[in-house]
Amino acid sequence: MKQTTPFPTGHSELIHDVEYDFYGKQLATCSSDQHIKVFDLDPTTQEWILNDSWKAHDSSIVKIAFASPQFGHILVSVSYDRTLKVWEENFDEQVGSQRRWKKLATISDSRYPLYDVAFAPSHLGLRVGTIGSDGILRIYDALEPSDLRNWTMTAELQMLQAPSDQNVPSDFCLTWSPSRFSSEKILICCLGSFHG
Repeated sequence: MKQTTPFPTGHSELIHDVEYDFYGKQLATCSSDQHIKVFDLDPTTQEWILNDSWKAHDSSIVKIAFASPQFGHILVSVSYDRTLKVWEENFDEQVGSQRRWKKLATISDSRYPLYDVAFAPSHLGLRVGTIGSDGILRIYDALEPSDLRNWTMTAELQMLQAPSDQNVPSDFCLTWSPSRFSSEKILICCLGSFHG
């Protein structure tokens, strides 16, 4: 049986999400403390070493995701502050400088808190989807992958008949089918009345 080894993340509030990169050599965490932390796996000691930590949003950060490595070292985050942010690792900056991950874009089309973000499979291009308490699935494409400062909303689909009550616990999530052999499929889970 494999041994588990806890490691301190240094977050001061609840951790909402943790994600590995494609190769499992980097992981990111996000928290109610409004910070993202990225860790690198030391190949010798097999310990997670802090790559960088920075204040990324103005409210709880609830979900993060790494892009496929063919698009570079890209990370996205969503928050209750109603924004999607796109980050790129800047290898010219020192590890632990709080500038190692550069913000490329802030997208603020939602008027409600965002709950989930996911990249589409890489064969569909550099595409990301978000969903929040308004029950709207928004899909964005980087039409020019060499310039990740510009993202275009390519779909906006209402999943709920009305936004969820802000005072009621809610849950929203999305995932893409990774299959290359069928049409594009997205699974959305929403707490509320489905609009169909």
